[in-house]
Amino acid sequence: ASLSSDADYTDDLFTRALVTKEFEPHIARYILFNIDLRQQGEVRSARLDEVHVEHIYPQNPSIGWASFDSRNVPENHWKYNLGNQTLLDKKLNQAASNKTFEEKIQFYKRKNGDFGTGESEDGTVFNMTFELHDAYQNGEDEWTTDRILARAQNLAQQATQIW
Repeated sequence: ASLSSDADYTDDLFTRALVTKEFEPHIARYILFNIDLRQQGEVRSARLDEVHVEHIYPQNPSIGWASFDSRNVPENHWKYNLGNQTLLDKKLNQAASNKTFEEKIQFYKRKNGDFGTGESEDGTVFNMTFELHDAYQNGEDEWTTDRILARAQNLAQQATQIW
């Protein structure tokens, strides 16, 4: 497929980088926070420095993750892929920690009421995170490399609308 302009070429390179590269949490947080702000369409009271990055496939996985198939790719690639990282309130992130996907999903539910400050214990205010909860409720009950890549592609497409 030929690209029709320099902008298309640049967007393609940007998208490819977002899908394939590894991102340290502070970089991922900046990217994800801006995607979230665009999704929500309003500014919330949580500040960027109060928001935590949750690694869905954990940085230090518990024995419950033993069946995770890394496809002969170093595990850090999956841990730090943008598709494996999401925004989560501080207390929820600490609670979710290294739990299995099935155990973590309870921390990804939608917060009822007003937007939070990043300190909520009763759900999250971040669309991208409760979308994971909703998908789980609809039968997507495993966290796999295919899901990580698909989510990274989706986030990358959203990012091209911002930058």
